This record gives sequence, C-alpha cells and structure tokens, in this order.
Amino acid sequence: MIPWRSGDSGKSAGNSLACGWRGALSVGFMVLLIVVTLACARQPQKVGGEVQPYLPLQVGNQWSYRGIGSEYADYTDRVLFQDGNPVQLKRENPGTTMALIYEVNPNSIALVYSQEEFYEDRNILGVSENREEVILQGPAVVGTTWRAGDRKYEITETNVTVKVPAGTFKRCLKVRSTFEGSDHQINQYYARGVGLVKSEFISGNDRVVSELENYTIRR
Repeated sequence: MIPWRSGDSGKSAGNSLACGWRGALSVGFMVLLIVVTLACARQPQKVGGEVQPYLPLQVGNQWSYRGIGSEYADYTDRVLFQDGNPVQLKRENPGTTMALIYEVNPNSIALVYSQEEFYEDRNILGVSENREEVILQGPAVVGTTWRAGDRKYEITETNVTVKVPAGTFKRCLKVRSTFEGSDHQINQYYARGVGLVKSEFISGNDRVVSELENYTIRR
C-alpha cells in the first residue's frame, strides 16, 4: 500500500471530502427545516389567552359578595370538591343554599349542574348533569362570543379597572350577556387570578349589583 502524501492528489481528496461533508450538512439542514416547518404548521395557533385564570376554581377558594338593589344579590361561593375537570361549589344567599358543578377547561368554563335547597357539604361530583351553560369561553379577547340557550355572551373589554369593597382590580375582562326577546342585560367583570369581582343585572331602569367584598384564593 502507498501512504498518502501531501501534494496535489492529497489536496484534491481533501477538497472532495470537505465538499461532501458540506453537501451532506446542507441537505440535512434542509430536511430539518422542512420537518420543523411541518411540525409548526400542525400545531394549533394560540390567539389571545386562556380564560381559566380569570375564574380560579381550586378547592378552598371563596368569594363573598355585597348586594345592591336586592337582598338576594348578597351571596358567598365556596369551592368544596374537585375531581379533575369537574368542580363543586356551594352558594349561599339569604334565600337558599345551592350546589353548583362546573366543568373547567383551559379555554372554557361551563355550569353543568345546579340544585337548590342543598345544605350538605357532600361530594356529588358523580351526579348526572342537568344543564350546560358555558359562562366563560376563550380566547380572552374582545369580540369572542358564544351562546347558551337564548342567552348570548360576548367579551366586550379586556382592560377594565373595577373598584369594589375588596379592592381595585385592573385589566379585568368584561363579559356582557343579553337575552333574546328581552331588554335584560348582565355585565360580569373577571379579574385574572381572583375571579368574578362584579356583576350587574340591568333591565330598563332597574339595576341589581353584586360586588366582591372579600375573597380567599389558594395559591
């Protein structure tokens, strides 16, 4: 065998080898770029933000509201149980005590069960659903709309400052809902990381308001 010698033949072989590696790297890079591009194209594009942070329904969270315009506008919500997505709350107002079950997802929160005159702190998360009303739907941007029966919801603002007894909350979502064949309107304001801070029911000259008075959020 003849050993390699430095010279024209060695330089030619080295150049060929370098060109080969450069070609392989170029082809490899192009293949990688195509794979990444296709992968990105398959991923759903996020527009706006999720709504779940605007109503944090972890066990132990609690909100108390002061009512204006009706004695029944005073109420307290308390999260009792959670099993994955379903969450059970207890709502107490001067008229009754209710059990509420919500189905919580990153981009939607729906009320799926309600029962009045339920005074026990008992887990009923396995009960059959008796309603389906999405109360928050993403993306959390102005113009997002959805329906629940004859009720139409719309996110009309995302940067509202709301002052209530519990404090001043900035960058709140405002969700307006209207009803077919009625002049009733409900405005609800949600603060990120806190929940519902204010709701107002408007019908003609009548106005009933619930304002957050105090709350507990488990971090």
